[in-house]
Amino acid sequence: MVMHILNYLDRPTEAIQLAKTAIRLTPAHPTVYPAILASAYYGCDRHEEAIIAAEDVIKRDRDNLDALLIISGASVGLGRIEEAHKATREVLRVKPEFSLEEFAKSQMYKNPRTLEKVVAMLRKAGLK
Repeated sequence: MVMHILNYLDRPTEAIQLAKTAIRLTPAHPTVYPAILASAYYGCDRHEEAIIAAEDVIKRDRDNLDALLIISGASVGLGRIEEAHKATREVLRVKPEFSLEEFAKSQMYKNPRTLEKVVAMLRKAGLK
């Protein structure tokens, strides 16, 4: 999906526009659209909007790991450490064996600094 790939190519602003268009044109949209929107907002350091979009995903899929990770990292970005820890506990509920090392290996970011930033935020949120 193009909008998902744009996030990994460090083009989140473009991903935001495509995700918003997809959501607008598909009223009964799949959760992947707001999940991509949340990720794109996160990539632009628009943490409040990232949390709102990720919470939209959680309303429909309580165990969506990607959305929980975004809430965790974006909460750190906003200095809301208790909210970050709460989201981290949910991540570990969904995936008790979660590992930042394994997570990092699964990510396809073109720019290694982007991945380093994501991992650092999740580490501050209490993930290991």
